[in-house]
Amino acid sequence: MRNLAFLLFLGAAFTLNSCKKSTSSPSITGTWAISGISGTTTAQATPSAKQFLTTYAYASPILTLTDTTSNVLITVTYENWEFNSDGTYSIKEQYQAANASAPTVHSSSGWWDYTGSTLPNSTIVLRNGGSTTVVPIGGSLFIKSVTSTQLVLTAQDTNTSTTGSSSSNDFTLTFTRQ
Repeated sequence: MRNLAFLLFLGAAFTLNSCKKSTSSPSITGTWAISGISGTTTAQATPSAKQFLTTYAYASPILTLTDTTSNVLITVTYENWEFNSDGTYSIKEQYQAANASAPTVHSSSGWWDYTGSTLPNSTIVLRNGGSTTVVPIGGSLFIKSVTSTQLVLTAQDTNTSTTGSSSSNDFTLTFTRQ
Protein backbone atom coordinates (compact mmCIF):
# COMPACT_ATOMS: atom_id res chain seq x y z
CA MET A 1 0.00 0.00 0.00
CA ARG A 2 2.87 2.38 0.81
CA ASN A 3 4.47 1.58 -2.51
CA LEU A 4 1.23 2.31 -4.35
CA ALA A 5 0.81 5.65 -2.55
CA PHE A 6 4.45 6.52 -3.35
CA LEU A 7 4.01 5.61 -7.03
CA LEU A 8 0.82 7.69 -7.24
CA PHE A 9 2.67 10.62 -5.64
CA LEU A 10 5.55 10.30 -8.14
CA GLY A 11 3.14 10.04 -11.06
CA ALA A 12 1.26 13.16 -9.95
CA ALA A 13 4.49 15.09 -9.39
CA PHE A 14 5.81 14.08 -12.81
CA THR A 15 2.54 15.05 -14.50
CA LEU A 16 2.39 18.46 -12.82
CA ASN A 17 6.05 19.15 -13.54
CA SER A 18 5.73 18.23 -17.22
CA CYS A 19 2.81 20.66 -17.63
CA LYS A 20 4.83 23.69 -16.51
CA LYS A 21 5.04 26.33 -19.21
CA SER A 22 8.50 27.72 -19.77
CA THR A 23 8.56 31.51 -19.52
CA SER A 24 11.92 31.73 -21.23
CA SER A 25 14.25 29.44 -23.04
CA PRO A 26 17.76 28.82 -21.80
CA SER A 27 18.64 28.18 -25.44
CA ILE A 28 18.30 31.81 -26.56
CA THR A 29 18.95 33.64 -23.31
CA GLY A 30 22.34 35.30 -23.23
CA THR A 31 24.29 37.77 -25.34
CA TRP A 32 24.58 37.26 -29.09
CA ALA A 33 26.83 39.13 -31.55
CA ILE A 34 25.84 39.48 -35.18
CA SER A 35 27.86 37.24 -37.48
CA GLY A 36 25.70 37.24 -40.61
CA ILE A 37 23.09 39.40 -42.31
CA SER A 38 21.43 38.65 -45.61
CA GLY A 39 18.21 39.93 -47.03
CA THR A 40 16.25 42.39 -49.07
CA THR A 41 13.91 45.33 -48.74
CA THR A 42 11.51 46.41 -51.45
CA ALA A 43 9.53 49.62 -51.75
CA GLN A 44 6.99 50.85 -54.25
CA ALA A 45 5.35 54.30 -54.14
CA THR A 46 2.21 53.22 -56.04
CA PRO A 47 1.04 49.98 -57.63
CA SER A 48 2.18 51.25 -61.06
CA ALA A 49 5.46 52.82 -59.87
CA LYS A 50 8.84 51.16 -60.24
CA GLN A 51 9.74 48.82 -57.41
CA PHE A 52 13.02 49.54 -55.62
CA LEU A 53 15.01 46.61 -54.28
CA THR A 54 17.89 46.86 -51.81
CA THR A 55 20.01 43.80 -51.04
CA TYR A 56 21.92 43.42 -47.75
CA ALA A 57 25.04 41.25 -47.44
CA TYR A 58 27.35 41.14 -44.41
CA ALA A 59 30.95 39.92 -44.35
CA SER A 60 32.34 41.05 -40.99
CA PRO A 61 32.79 43.93 -40.42
CA ILE A 62 31.33 45.30 -43.69
CA LEU A 63 27.59 45.39 -44.45
CA THR A 64 26.96 46.12 -48.14
CA LEU A 65 23.64 47.60 -49.25
CA THR A 66 23.17 47.34 -53.01
CA ASP A 67 20.35 48.80 -55.07
CA THR A 68 19.94 49.66 -58.75
CA THR A 69 21.98 52.86 -58.50
CA SER A 70 24.57 52.40 -55.77
CA ASN A 71 26.45 50.37 -53.20
CA VAL A 72 26.62 51.62 -49.63
CA LEU A 73 29.31 50.19 -47.38
CA ILE A 74 28.67 50.21 -43.64
CA THR A 75 31.28 49.22 -41.10
CA VAL A 76 29.58 47.43 -38.20
CA THR A 77 31.66 47.92 -35.05
CA TYR A 78 29.24 45.86 -32.98
CA GLU A 79 25.66 44.58 -33.04
CA ASN A 80 24.85 42.74 -29.81
CA TRP A 81 21.47 41.37 -28.78
CA GLU A 82 20.85 40.21 -25.22
CA PHE A 83 17.88 38.07 -24.25
CA ASN A 84 17.43 37.86 -20.48
CA SER A 85 15.63 35.07 -18.66
CA ASP A 86 13.31 37.61 -17.00
CA GLY A 87 11.81 38.44 -20.40
CA THR A 88 13.73 41.66 -21.05
CA TYR A 89 16.03 42.28 -23.98
CA SER A 90 18.51 44.90 -25.15
CA ILE A 91 20.07 45.64 -28.51
CA LYS A 92 23.29 47.64 -28.67
CA GLU A 93 24.93 48.61 -31.92
CA GLN A 94 27.48 50.87 -33.51
CA TYR A 95 27.99 51.27 -37.23
CA GLN A 96 29.23 53.86 -39.71
CA ALA A 97 28.42 54.34 -43.37
CA ALA A 98 31.44 55.02 -45.57
CA ASN A 99 30.21 58.54 -46.33
CA ALA A 100 29.26 59.40 -42.71
CA SER A 101 31.41 61.71 -40.61
CA ALA A 102 30.59 59.93 -37.34
CA PRO A 103 29.36 56.49 -36.28
CA THR A 104 25.74 55.79 -35.44
CA VAL A 105 25.27 54.39 -31.93
CA HIS A 106 21.89 52.94 -30.92
CA SER A 107 20.51 51.02 -28.03
CA SER A 108 17.07 49.65 -27.48
CA SER A 109 15.44 47.65 -24.75
CA GLY A 110 12.07 46.17 -23.99
CA TRP A 111 10.36 42.85 -23.38
CA TRP A 112 10.50 39.70 -25.45
CA ASP A 113 8.33 36.64 -25.43
CA TYR A 114 7.40 33.64 -27.50
CA THR A 115 4.14 33.56 -29.39
CA GLY A 116 4.38 29.79 -29.67
CA SER A 117 6.86 27.39 -28.18
CA THR A 118 10.59 27.64 -27.61
CA LEU A 119 11.36 25.35 -30.55
CA PRO A 120 12.82 26.30 -33.94
CA ASN A 121 10.24 27.85 -36.27
CA SER A 122 8.56 29.55 -33.31
CA THR A 123 8.15 33.30 -33.15
CA ILE A 124 9.86 35.75 -30.81
CA VAL A 125 8.17 39.11 -30.41
CA LEU A 126 10.17 42.16 -29.34
CA ARG A 127 7.93 44.60 -27.50
CA ASN A 128 8.26 48.25 -26.53
CA GLY A 129 11.72 48.73 -27.97
CA GLY A 130 11.40 50.02 -31.47
CA SER A 131 13.59 48.98 -34.34
CA THR A 132 17.06 50.37 -33.87
CA THR A 133 19.00 47.74 -35.71
CA VAL A 134 21.17 48.38 -38.73
CA VAL A 135 18.62 46.39 -40.77
CA PRO A 136 14.95 47.40 -41.00
CA ILE A 137 13.16 44.63 -39.14
CA GLY A 138 9.84 44.61 -37.36
CA GLY A 139 9.10 43.21 -33.93
CA SER A 140 8.41 39.59 -34.93
CA LEU A 141 11.32 37.25 -35.54
CA PHE A 142 11.21 33.58 -36.37
CA ILE A 143 13.68 31.15 -34.84
CA LYS A 144 15.19 29.30 -37.77
CA SER A 145 17.71 27.43 -35.60
CA VAL A 146 19.39 27.69 -32.23
CA THR A 147 22.34 25.81 -30.79
CA SER A 148 24.59 26.47 -27.81
CA THR A 149 26.80 28.70 -30.02
CA GLN A 150 24.59 30.01 -32.85
CA LEU A 151 21.18 31.64 -33.21
CA VAL A 152 19.57 32.17 -36.63
CA LEU A 153 16.51 34.42 -36.85
CA THR A 154 14.43 35.41 -39.85
CA ALA A 155 12.29 38.50 -40.21
CA GLN A 156 9.65 38.90 -42.88
CA ASP A 157 7.01 41.60 -43.14
CA THR A 158 4.96 43.33 -45.81
CA ASN A 159 3.08 46.61 -45.51
CA THR A 160 0.62 48.13 -47.97
CA SER A 161 -1.01 51.49 -47.42
CA THR A 162 -4.44 52.64 -48.57
CA THR A 163 -2.69 54.74 -51.26
CA GLY A 164 -1.15 51.61 -52.75
CA SER A 165 2.40 52.18 -51.60
CA SER A 166 4.06 49.06 -50.27
CA SER A 167 7.22 47.82 -48.64
CA SER A 168 8.53 44.45 -47.58
CA ASN A 169 11.50 43.07 -45.70
CA ASP A 170 12.97 39.58 -45.81
CA PHE A 171 16.05 39.02 -43.64
CA THR A 172 18.12 36.28 -42.08
CA LEU A 173 20.20 37.30 -39.06
CA THR A 174 22.87 34.96 -37.73
CA PHE A 175 24.36 35.47 -34.26
CA THR A 176 27.22 33.90 -32.32
CA ARG A 177 26.90 33.46 -28.56
CA GLN A 178 29.23 35.69 -26.56
